[in-house]
Amino acid sequence: MKNALFLALLTSSILFSCGYVEPEPEIPTLEKDKNITFEFYTDKDYSSSQYDTYFVNLNVGVSLVDKNTAQEIKIVEETTGWIPFKDIPYELNKMKFWKLVPVDINRYKVSYGYFHQVKIGETIQMKAFGKFLEKWEDEKLITIKF
Repeated sequence: MKNALFLALLTSSILFSCGYVEPEPEIPTLEKDKNITFEFYTDKDYSSSQYDTYFVNLNVGVSLVDKNTAQEIKIVEETTGWIPFKDIPYELNKMKFWKLVPVDINRYKVSYGYFHQVKIGETIQMKAFGKFLEKWEDEKLITIKF
């Protein structure tokens, strides 16, 4: 009898000390189409022989970043490989990389960016750019002009 009473008191004290925890409300899915476009071109003339040892390697990317866990999901990752400056297209023939993706804007942020390497002879220089798309933005054009 003492054991049963002790067990009942112990159980009730555990239940009362834990209290009731309400589950977190589930955030509704709010899916929107997001369009990210990268344009790569030049308006300069790189045809002279002084640019024969100039090369560029462009990398562009778009990712979804989970707002709760910061986990990144890559959805676009493109590269040009090393191309000579004289082969960089002019504006009329510009290279375009784009992705239209439906995104749950309550769960994910859209990250976009690029980096390029410029090789002149044996020297390599790098430049990087990255940002998050604002929640209200449905499209973004990123121009990379050499």
